[in-house]
Amino acid sequence: GEYALTEYTAPNGYLKAETIEFVVLPDGKVQVANGTDDNGNTIYNYVEKVVMEDAPSEIHISKKEIAKSEELPGAILRIVLEKADNSSADLSGVKVTQNGADAKGFKASILEEEIEGEKIAKSYIEFESIAESDAVISKLPDGKYTLVEFQTPKDVNGNDSHLKAESIGFT
Repeated sequence: GEYALTEYTAPNGYLKAETIEFVVLPDGKVQVANGTDDNGNTIYNYVEKVVMEDAPSEIHISKKEIAKSEELPGAILRIVLEKADNSSADLSGVKVTQNGADAKGFKASILEEEIEGEKIAKSYIEFESIAESDAVISKLPDGKYTLVEFQTPKDVNGNDSHLKAESIGFT
């Protein structure tokens, strides 16, 4: 028979996989759809088992001067989890890389704020911008976030060398 394996909801930090169409033949062998030929007919490949794999979600964060294309090093950037879509979501599985290596100054921590007399704890990740690359954040759980420039780049004397960027909310 012909079947389709469809994922309706992906795990936190992952993208929803594409539907996999497959056929189970009368002898029990399995074929998975693998594109179409020049006539529009589906091409099938034999497989041992049907496997659906989710790719980790990825976002790219770049710190640049206005009207310039190169990365601006030395800014400490935070991504604060304002509201998770899943109550058990945390940032412990998040990975941040720059130039294919672990991000400079990367850490994950908890920020405590007091709002209207109530203490609220928010998870965040933090890293430093570098000149060679943007930052790639993967496996970020679904939710509402704020990107904050926690510290601006410094000049050779240790003074702020740029104005602080406005915070940006995203989901």
